[in-house]
Amino acid sequence: MGDGGDQGRRAALLEEALALSRELGDRHGIADVLNLLGRTARSRGDHEQAAVLAGEALALYRELGDTWGTLFALGMLGRNALYLQDYPRSEALGRERLTLCRALRDDWAECSTLCTMGHLAWFLGDRRRATALLEESLALARACGHTHVVALALYRLGHVALVRGDVGPAAERFRQGLRVCRELGQVPAGRQSLAWTLEGIAGVAHAHGSPAQAGRLLGAAAALHQATGESLPRTERADGERITAAVRGAMDGQRFAAAWAAGGAIPAEQAVADAQALLERAVAGAAAAPNARPSPRNQADGGVTPRAAP
Repeated sequence: MGDGGDQGRRAALLEEALALSRELGDRHGIADVLNLLGRTARSRGDHEQAAVLAGEALALYRELGDTWGTLFALGMLGRNALYLQDYPRSEALGRERLTLCRALRDDWAECSTLCTMGHLAWFLGDRRRATALLEESLALARACGHTHVVALALYRLGHVALVRGDVGPAAERFRQGLRVCRELGQVPAGRQSLAWTLEGIAGVAHAHGSPAQAGRLLGAAAALHQATGESLPRTERADGERITAAVRGAMDGQRFAAAWAAGGAIPAEQAVADAQALLERAVAGAAAAPNARPSPRNQADGGVTPRAAP
C-alpha cells in the first residue's frame, strides 16, 4: 500500500487481527500478524519497531518449530539490521537464513537472501564479494522466475560496474533491468526498482558527459520514490545520493534544479523511453570501442566509495 492513509488502515486492521489471535490463543496467528506488522513498520521507515516485531515473531516461530515462518522472520530481521546499520548482525542473520533456504530448497528465498547479502557487501565496500553474491542471486532468480530479485540484482550489479569505471557493462545491466521493471509494472516493488534503475542510468548519462539528462533522470527517479510512499533507509539511498552529488557538482545549481524539476514533471513512461534511448547509445558505443572509457572526471563515483561516512 503506497500512501500513508493506506498504511495506517493496514496497521489498524493488523492490530485488530493481533488482538483476536491473542484472544483465541492462536500462536501461529500471532506470529504471522507480528511479521506483517513488522513489514508495515518498515514501509513507514520505523526500522527499530520493525525489528522488535519481527524478533517477537521469530521467537514464536522457533518455539512452534515452524521453519517456514522462521525463514520469513529471518529475512525481515536481516534487512532491518542492514537498515539500522548493524552490519555484523545482518551478515549473521543472512548466513543463517541462507543455510535454512538451502535445507528447504526454497530458491525464491535463497536468491533474495543472496541479493541482500550482496547489497551489504557492496555497502561495506567489498566489491568482489558483492559481485559474486549478486551474480549468484541473479542466476538463481532468473532460473526460478523471481522477477523482483532479478531487477534488484541487475541494478546493483550496474552500480558496481559504474563505480568500477566499466560504463558499457553498467549500461547493459541497467538496460536489462529496465526491461524487467516494465514486467513488474505499477506495483510498489516495480516502481521502486524502476526508480533505483533510473538513478543508475543517470550515472551512465553523467559518465558520458550529459549532466542535464542525468539531472532529469534523477528528478524522475525522485518522483517515483515519492509515489511509493515508503521511507528509504540510508543503505537504499546511498547509490542515488552518490550519483546526485556527482551530477550536481558538474552543473550550476540553477541548471541542476531545472533539470531535476523537468524530470519530476514528465510521465514515468517518458522517463523510461528517454533512459532506454540513452542506454542503446551507450551500449552501442561500448561495443564499437570496447577499450575506451569515459574521462574519470565524469565517472559517477566522484571518487567516493560505496559506503558513506557514518
